[in-house]
Amino acid sequence: MRWRGGRRSSNIEDRRGAKATPRLLGGGIGTIVLVLVAMYFGVDPTPLMQTMQQAPSASTSGTRPSAEDLENDPLADMVYVVVADTEDVWTTIFQQQGRRYDQPTLVLFSGETPSACGLGQAAMGPFYCPADKKVYIDLTFYDEEVDAAVSALTSVIEPIIIVVMGVIIGGILIAMYLPIFKLGAVVS
Repeated sequence: MRWRGGRRSSNIEDRRGAKATPRLLGGGIGTIVLVLVAMYFGVDPTPLMQTMQQAPSASTSGTRPSAEDLENDPLADMVYVVVADTEDVWTTIFQQQGRRYDQPTLVLFSGETPSACGLGQAAMGPFYCPADKKVYIDLTFYDEEVDAAVSALTSVIEPIIIVVMGVIIGGILIAMYLPIFKLGAVVS
């Protein structure tokens, strides 16, 4: 697939390098306890709950990398172009059926990132969150996979290359010493 120089999607949030927002008291049970304590003392927990719901979205706004950034990151550049291609294909298919294609947003992250479906982590692999209609992907996963594949391939090919190089060097040495020691006559 030729992807260099293709159209780049604008439906991508780049959160790589951003830290996930820490949840109040770890979220979950800690939040429930805090709300119950607030209610016990007669404090309305609504403002607290609204603040907690707004916190993740405020800290996760992605940035659009420059063309220079994408030039230095070919994997991200490829993702931008591939997403644009899928948008074009699915928009055309939906239009042919008289329907409208709602383009999802792709979120690039590293390590972990908050989503409407909870905390997204690299160990989960790529995932789709229907609550916010976003696809999440950690590109470091692919870097690690490529490194592992190259390492495995190198460990298999390295001994073969050593044997081949030994045969070539041995052949060169024999060809050099045949005339010197008149080994051609000995071989005959």
